[in-house]
Amino acid sequence: MTTSRNNTHSDSDSTTHQSGQSQKGKAHPMVRVIAIALFLGTCTKAPSAIPSGSWQYALYLNGSRVGSASITQSHESGRYVTSTEMTMKAGEVTSISRTIITETENFTPVKYETYNKIIKGSMVQNIDTAAEFSGKKVKLTAGTSIQEIELEKDVKLEGNYFLSKLIEAGFKKDTKIEHYIYEPAIDPEIPILMKVYVVGRETIAIGEKTYQSFHVIEYIEKFKSFDMYLDEKGVLLKAELTMLNMNIQLVRE
Repeated sequence: MTTSRNNTHSDSDSTTHQSGQSQKGKAHPMVRVIAIALFLGTCTKAPSAIPSGSWQYALYLNGSRVGSASITQSHESGRYVTSTEMTMKAGEVTSISRTIITETENFTPVKYETYNKIIKGSMVQNIDTAAEFSGKKVKLTAGTSIQEIELEKDVKLEGNYFLSKLIEAGFKKDTKIEHYIYEPAIDPEIPILMKVYVVGRETIAIGEKTYQSFHVIEYIEKFKSFDMYLDEKGVLLKAELTMLNMNIQLVRE
């Protein structure tokens, strides 16, 4: 069940184009796919708690470095807050994105914000989205469009819920976890089923160093599948996605 109200204004052709894409809530899904991988991440000990801190990553596309990313996670006042920032340059286009996820200690969604800037020469396009939760009700703001949505299912936000379940299971090989999540970049009104699978422990190389890691696959059917390698704290060491003719890697620095 969805109701919407729109505040419209005119400025320039580029602003109108921006507003139209913002209202869809699906702009530049590849950027979102890369960013959400950061959210989940050298020894053989299994993680025991959701980590807090900041981490830096290099971003590669088909073997060439095209940008960088960072993640900061905190736990305060009964809430988890995770901020992910990423800059990617492909040809003449530079994409800058920031995602902020706020959830309770029980992983109930509070707010989900994405801020995206696309730069090509002198042209700049901003695509901002914010979802505020009250039970199954969502207030979704995308550009100048505001939607009030009632979801059919209870949802989580991607990241800490799944990591907490992996911690509970001790990252045991063949552990499988699934739950519906809210991801407006895929569909702003219908919950999406996310599945996570533990392949097991693996040794990986980053530069000249080797690390013991937990290999986890996170996937959404017909959309994306990420191979992720997490350290003993549950922080991402490396992630890899192959989509169409693109191979995307995130590597911790």
